[in-house]
Amino acid sequence: MLDFARAGAAVGATPATLEKTRILGAYFRRLGEDDLRRAAVYMSGRAFPPSRRRTLGLGWSTLSKVVSSVSRRDEAELRQIFRKHSDLGDWAGEALDGRTQPEVVTLQEVEVTLDAIRTARGTAKAAPLESMLRRMDPEAARFFIKIISGEMRIGLSEGLVEAAIAEAFGAPITQVKRVHLVTGDIGETAVRCKRGEFEASTITLFQPVRFMLASPVETPGEAFERMAAGTVWTEEKYDGVRCQLHRQASRVELFSRGTITYVVPVPGINLEPYVGRVVEVWGTGVYNGELRANLVHVHQVFPEE
Repeated sequence: MLDFARAGAAVGATPATLEKTRILGAYFRRLGEDDLRRAAVYMSGRAFPPSRRRTLGLGWSTLSKVVSSVSRRDEAELRQIFRKHSDLGDWAGEALDGRTQPEVVTLQEVEVTLDAIRTARGTAKAAPLESMLRRMDPEAARFFIKIISGEMRIGLSEGLVEAAIAEAFGAPITQVKRVHLVTGDIGETAVRCKRGEFEASTITLFQPVRFMLASPVETPGEAFERMAAGTVWTEEKYDGVRCQLHRQASRVELFSRGTITYVVPVPGINLEPYVGRVVEVWGTGVYNGELRANLVHVHQVFPEE
């Protein structure tokens, strides 16, 4: 974990995009597959890959109490440190400086701890968090809390993580983006690129595919040129919620752009006539489209008083 933190600190210390990519690529290159999968997800500011659909459920109250307990600092002192940084990770790093008993902590142990926090209920979430922070070097703790908060704040976007993967394994960035689009998981993408498995990537049902963002064209000819195809299919664009529908037998799930999951039937919303029509015509598969509100059904969900 300390190597992860040092790589993250080096990325945050430079404003140059190419240098960020080089530093992160060099770090990724020396990792085994399991740690590479973890590191790519964590560098993206996530505790879990989107494909696993998990959340920590850890609030500020628990986090602040644990940092206070480990650092042995009172509320006023912690508040003063936070005003200095306005960043949870940097705040925790300074608050814990000289207050822990640093040991070697692996990314696997971090993964286990994050899962323990996730599965614990209420105040029980504090125990695995405190146990881990007490063993961490303050710099490692700084980045551990950044992962928990979901904000790395080191000038690193997911696009730069993709670029670092391309740099690490000599892969074209277009191939990395394609694999990421299909897997929807930056960690899995990194491992497949390390293996050179570009064409083997396939879509998995009930694992949301990253949405392809549209870009406008001025003329029909430009659309044919961009697609490099003799035949191009088009459809009308309706405003609504961009969704994917995944269906296999009686199981149907909808995923929004933020990979929020809705299992059909959605409570209070009657989607069955529309979902049923889709699966009747096309059957098992993944469908991409817009979920639009209909005034009749809006009145059913929110009846007028």
